[in-house]
Amino acid sequence: KAPAVLERELARCLAEWEVPGWLAASERELELVLQAEAAAAADAAADAEAKAVAEAEDLAAAEAEEAEAAKKAARVAAFFAEAAKAAEDKAEAEAEALAVARAEAQALAAAEAQAEAMARATA
Repeated sequence: KAPAVLERELARCLAEWEVPGWLAASERELELVLQAEAAAAADAAADAEAKAVAEAEDLAAAEAEEAEAAKKAARVAAFFAEAAKAAEDKAEAEAEALAVARAEAQALAAAEAQAEAMARATA
């Protein structure tokens, strides 16, 4: 039982009975012991509360660090996605330029063939 409950029960019992002098002295000693135990229990409760608060603060700090790391990872992922898109766009542009160059080369080859054919026809 809690020290306060024990103290009340003791006071009730002592009030019901006639208390000899030696028992009254023992009651005072017991009261001092109960007060000391109550003070120790209060100290232990305060320590436990301080520990719980410190653990909660540590957990909050760890969660904040984790959130910051997640933000950094998201920024890195966005950077690489942007770089990949730029590389894809560049490859697409190069493919288009290559297609244009091929078409121009084919047109030039056709023009040369036509010029040769015309030269043979006139010769």
